[in-house]
Amino acid sequence: FVSRIKISHGGYGKALYITHPNGYTTVYAHLQKFAPKIEAYIKEHQYGQESYEIEVFPGAVELLVKQGDVVAYSGNSGGSEGPHLHFEIRDNEERPINPMLFGIDIKDTTKPIIKEVYAYPISDDAHINRTNEMCKLRLIPQQNGDYTVENITAFGTIGFGIVST
Repeated sequence: FVSRIKISHGGYGKALYITHPNGYTTVYAHLQKFAPKIEAYIKEHQYGQESYEIEVFPGAVELLVKQGDVVAYSGNSGGSEGPHLHFEIRDNEERPINPMLFGIDIKDTTKPIIKEVYAYPISDDAHINRTNEMCKLRLIPQQNGDYTVENITAFGTIGFGIVST
């Protein structure tokens, strides 16, 4: 059943939460639009609250869905940088679970192309190359197609960010 619907200008944008009989909840976010039955339910609540942004928690029998039903369409709503489906599986305490553990087999044969690598301080005392600012690291291509980055001097807890396509 549809257990939660949240619509906001930022964040997940248009988001739908479905609670399954096993207690898990699937989350679908950044949606373009909802199925007509769900859309009508939302409009009623938006008009009632006189607000585009809403968060509602339908009862267990209000918006029943079953496997194979179209519930929404992927989109680019909220804090999204391009059309996609944001999909999560959560346990009954709202903790995310790796969807690959549920038999979802996605074949990915395209290697990412690394564009940029950053090192950034995490702890208050962290430094990278004698600064507490984020550092863009120089990529050094190798003959086999791999990359290395320039050596750094680091202290404290640091993290890395990778920009790729």
